[in-house]
Amino acid sequence: MRQRPPSDLDIVDFLQIFGSTTGCSNYLGISQSSCSRRYRSFSAEFNLGIARGNGGYRASSNGDILDSLRQTAQKLRLQRGQFRYVLTWPCGEIGNNLQHRFPNACPIPIAPMGCHELLTLLDLRLVDLVICGLMELQGLLPQPLTELDGKRLSLTATVHALPLCRWELRLMAHHQHPLAKRNDLQPRDLQAYPSPALPLGAAPHLMQQLSQRGLGNSCSRLELHSLKHWEAAAADGQSLSYAAPHQLQRLNQEFGLLPLPHPLGIHETLALIAQAATLQLANPMLELLRASLRQHPQADCDGMEWLGKDDAAAAAAQSSLAPA
Repeated sequence: MRQRPPSDLDIVDFLQIFGSTTGCSNYLGISQSSCSRRYRSFSAEFNLGIARGNGGYRASSNGDILDSLRQTAQKLRLQRGQFRYVLTWPCGEIGNNLQHRFPNACPIPIAPMGCHELLTLLDLRLVDLVICGLMELQGLLPQPLTELDGKRLSLTATVHALPLCRWELRLMAHHQHPLAKRNDLQPRDLQAYPSPALPLGAAPHLMQQLSQRGLGNSCSRLELHSLKHWEAAAADGQSLSYAAPHQLQRLNQEFGLLPLPHPLGIHETLALIAQAATLQLANPMLELLRASLRQHPQADCDGMEWLGKDDAAAAAAQSSLAPA
């Protein structure tokens, strides 16, 4: 996955991201003993006092030195096209093109159902870019999701978002479900069937909206995303589930699911989120990144609204990605 040997700082960074020497060593392709030896040596060299606690691995001293090292390392990564990025579960399949278009970049395989912890990773410069939904960040937005355009906006003093596209969540059921052929569905009809919910505190905006519609009545322990237990939960023939328009084809082909003719009125906006300084450094590649996402066959399916560029501009950007 990685094209250069990891530095000691890389090891410290991924140790904090994954929370264990096992996860860090597996991702970096080094032995667990080497991982432990090198992070301890790095910690001693800069007197960082890195140790494992309840919140994972953290430095207990000289945090300003570690911040400076990470700031420099991040600038070099971006200049070399080796940026670290996280694709969250609302992306579905449309993020698959990024690894082909940016072969030196580092996708980080973490999939929390919430997104606030990802903002922390951005603040610490452990991750450079996150592509995720803005629904759970509505309290930080200047306007409703349905009114956002493609202009950059501030989430915090240091973290900005670049909205990419939006959609309305679709209600899903197996093609043999009792409600599959109904056209007059009401919330009371939905309440009669199980539909997945998240643990208390995970994606509260989404869970509140689902609850108001008679959904999200079957609690799960799903803290990390699982297609099988979330979008495809309706594959059992009795449950209902929810999915973005760009996921419908896969859900139909692999699980026999169909969207029900019942608008949920729950909207999501996918955005690229990064530190403001990172977006400035990465500005030359932002349109290529947007075009890479839009190249996926399902990116322009019915129900997907792309923001910020008209069709002609998007087509021109996509054509620049085509092989010579």
